[in-house]
Amino acid sequence: MKKKMVFIVIGCVIAIIIAGMIIGYYNFKNSYRYTQYQLYLATKKSDSTIAMKYYDIDKIVDNKISDIISSEMQNNPFAALGVAIVENMRPALIKNVEKQISDSYDNHGNDNMPCKLKLFWYAYTNTPVNPNFKFEFKKINDKKIKITAIERMENTQTTFTMQKIEKRWVITAID
Repeated sequence: MKKKMVFIVIGCVIAIIIAGMIIGYYNFKNSYRYTQYQLYLATKKSDSTIAMKYYDIDKIVDNKISDIISSEMQNNPFAALGVAIVENMRPALIKNVEKQISDSYDNHGNDNMPCKLKLFWYAYTNTPVNPNFKFEFKKINDKKIKITAIERMENTQTTFTMQKIEKRWVITAID
């Protein structure tokens, strides 16, 4: 009887441990940290296919266009013309941004913004090892966060906005 009770207790403990691992994995996979980890792996493997799953290129371009329109076009008599030109350029901008980000992960980029994106994700996941970067994290709400990377050597900063869309966290803005 005691042997049977010991086996039942051991079985229950193992079941609880397995259930805890499954719940932990599910929570991690639905967190922004999982996206950061995937971008780190894409950087390490030089694999743009993995990385591109976590960039919402349309939203990145739309946010940049909105910034340009709101800052440059206020009180401008040619604002409507400028908006029309920028909107017509949108498909070409999307292709260009997608190609630059993809190339940076495939090790074909030069010293431009996408290569800094790659460096950012590498540095962010290795913060204790890399003292050249300082990171500021700001949670806006449950579905939106901002991470600012300050590169100490060049005294520049880049802000990434990540948003939870459906069940995946993706980058939606780069400033």
